[in-house]
Amino acid sequence: MAGRSIMPSARRIAVGILAATLVLAFCPLQAFAAAGDTVVHKKSGMDMSYTIVRDAGAAQGAVVLAGLPEGAAGIVAVPASIMVMEAWEDPATYAVEGIAAGAFSGAAAASGAVERIDIEGVLDVDPAAFAGLADTTTFTVRDAAMVERLMAAGIAKERIACEPLLTKYVAFGDSIAAGYALPEYDNSDQCYDQEPTPSDAFVSLVGAHFADAFGPSVTDNLAASGWTSTQLLDALQAGAYDAALADATAVSVTIGSNDLLGRFIEIIAEALEPISDLSDADIAQIEAALA
Repeated sequence: MAGRSIMPSARRIAVGILAATLVLAFCPLQAFAAAGDTVVHKKSGMDMSYTIVRDAGAAQGAVVLAGLPEGAAGIVAVPASIMVMEAWEDPATYAVEGIAAGAFSGAAAASGAVERIDIEGVLDVDPAAFAGLADTTTFTVRDAAMVERLMAAGIAKERIACEPLLTKYVAFGDSIAAGYALPEYDNSDQCYDQEPTPSDAFVSLVGAHFADAFGPSVTDNLAASGWTSTQLLDALQAGAYDAALADATAVSVTIGSNDLLGRFIEIIAEALEPISDLSDADIAQIEAALA
């Protein structure tokens, strides 16, 4: 009877695999956000709101920083580009092009809880971007041109430090680079790749090494769990990561496991297909022959 219990189970496995494949192949992805919408970037550990000024499709969109969460405190990082997850395996990337009026006018900014603002790129700054910001807040920028833009927005020069990046590390990949299944990774959330990378993920460890060894450093983890090499290549060729790569000094690519996994599932499905066509009488004959 052992054989009889295995065969129906194998058929159920084959059906489950094929059903999952069909769902992934034919379920439409969530539409990308449109110009004028707000997206939230969480990678730095703070829910930063950005307004879309150019849509993201296959290529890269553009956004301006719109505001901070109420509990903003400490160091606020304004990156050169952001990635948000529209859905599982569906990242949208945007170049950060500016800071909008009132972006730093909330209660947290006014209270002095925001100690420093780190700006990676050279951004357009609305004259009212820092209205209400405590005058104790300092700025760190990576380019002298950004010093001039902050001063034009009313920030005194003595509050601005220009420290060029010595290392910008950009990581591409799948769940391995994203840190999937590590203790700090929330596997229940299909969009968790847009959250801070777990501290014990290899990308975080490499980024920390760069900072310790070489000084001012930024790590930009753009990995997407579930991605194949084809998805990454298509995104790179479409220009989805142009802003992130513009001044990268170190790049890692860890991808391909899902390519192999996909083929492995196909092989298993093909191997089980003849079994799924067996009748109960056929199974009984096989069991008798093996007895």
